[in-house]
Amino acid sequence: MSQAQWFRGPICGVDNCRSRLFKNQDGLTICQYGHVMEGAIEFNDEDFESGGTQTRRVTNVTFNERGHVIRRENKVIIKESNERLFGEDAKSYYLKVLQKLLKVEIKYFVDLFMSDSVYSDYELVVKTNWILLTSGTTLLDILDLILLLYYSALQLQLYPIYMTDIIEFLRIAKIPYIKTLHLLPKLDVEKLPSSFINRLQPPSLPYKSQMYKRWDKLTKILPKLNVPISFYFLYIFRIYSELILPNTPDLFINTIRLLNKLDPKFKINKVKSTLPEIYLSCIMMFIIVLSFKMNDNDYSLYGYLQEFNKYESMKDFNNDVLNWDNDKINKFIDWVLDVMLSKDNKEDVTTMERRLHNIFQLDNVEHSQRDDNEYMKVLETIRSNERKENTKEEMRQLASMLFVRFSKLLNIDVKDLAKEYKKVTNDIKKVAKELEINDKL
Repeated sequence: MSQAQWFRGPICGVDNCRSRLFKNQDGLTICQYGHVMEGAIEFNDEDFESGGTQTRRVTNVTFNERGHVIRRENKVIIKESNERLFGEDAKSYYLKVLQKLLKVEIKYFVDLFMSDSVYSDYELVVKTNWILLTSGTTLLDILDLILLLYYSALQLQLYPIYMTDIIEFLRIAKIPYIKTLHLLPKLDVEKLPSSFINRLQPPSLPYKSQMYKRWDKLTKILPKLNVPISFYFLYIFRIYSELILPNTPDLFINTIRLLNKLDPKFKINKVKSTLPEIYLSCIMMFIIVLSFKMNDNDYSLYGYLQEFNKYESMKDFNNDVLNWDNDKINKFIDWVLDVMLSKDNKEDVTTMERRLHNIFQLDNVEHSQRDDNEYMKVLETIRSNERKENTKEEMRQLASMLFVRFSKLLNIDVKDLAKEYKKVTNDIKKVAKELEINDKL
C-alpha cells in the first residue's frame, strides 16, 4: 500500500501498541502493525424517496474468544427529522424540493403539449437547462420552472407551443402553479420556512408583465436559441381566427409578407430581443388597423366592433365561475333573486335546473358545439354588414379593443405592450416605402 493511504490518529493501544498510523480497508480501521480498532463502523446509505426515511447498513466489528475479527451487518431504519430548516440549510434543501417539483411539472407539460415518445429527450434538455440556472446566484421559484419548461420545448421545436397556451393553462390550473404542495412529500414541505413555501406555491397567478421580465433574466443564462418564423404560423392564423375577422387568410398572408421584409430573426436570448409572441402580436395589431385604414375589408368596422364585443361578453359570462369578476357575480346574484327566490315564481324545479345548466355549461361537449355555432353566426353577421367609411372614433375603438385583447392574451401590461408596439412600428417605417404603405402610417 502507498504511503498516501495512511493517516495519523490516536495511539492504537491494542496489546500496548504505540502506533499512530492507520488505514481504512473494507470498512475497517487498521494500524500499521495490523491491529483492528475495536468498534469501527462502516455506513452505506441508501436513499428512498417515500416515507422520509433512510436505510443504513451498519457493520459492527468485534472479536471472538480467539481474537479473530467478526463483522456483523445490520439494517437500521432511521426516520428523518422533520424539524424546520433555516439559513443556508433551508436554501439547499429548498433547491432539492424545487427539483422534485420540476420533475412533476415535466410530466404535465408532456401530457398537455407533447407525446410520450419524446419524454426522455425533453427531460434531458430540461435537466441541462436546470443545471445552468442553478449555477447562478438568483434563488429560483416555480415561475422559473414554468419558463424553463417552455424554453426547453422551444429548443426541441417538435410541437407548436406558445406562451399564450402556457398562460391559459396556468389560468385554468391545467399546469400546477397556485396549488402545488400536494404534489410534494409532506415531510419536504414541513421542513421549509414559509418564505420558501410561497416560492413553491404562490398565492396568485403571475401579475401583468411579470413573466416577461423574468423571461429576460432567464434567457440570458440559457443557451442561444434561434426560432424560425415558420414555427409561429399557426399562432398567427389562430389569433386572427379568434378575433373573428372574416378576411383572416388575407391578413395572414400580409403578415407573413411583412415579416419576410422585416426579417426579425428571433434570437431569444439577445439583450434587445423580445418574446416572439409579443413581437408578432404587435405586427398583427398593425396589420389589422392598416387593413381598415386602407379600406381593404369588405365589411363594416362599426358592425365588426359591435358583434365582436357582444360575442366576447357572452363568452366571458359562460366561463368557469371561479374566474368570474365582481360584475359577473353580481349579475348572477341578481338573476337568482329575480328568478329563483321570487315569491311569485311558479316555475317548477326542472325549469330552474335547466336555466342553471345553461349558465354553468355543465356539458362540455354541448358547450363546445354551441360555441362553434355561435362563432359561425357572428362571423356571418359581420360579413353581412356593408362596408362604410370608417370614422376616427371607430378607429380609436378598434385600437383600444386590440390593445386590451392582446394585453389579456399575453398577460402583459397595456403600457408595456404599447412600448413594444412603438418599437415594432418604428421597424415597419423603415420598409414602409417598399411596401407602399408609407402614407398610411
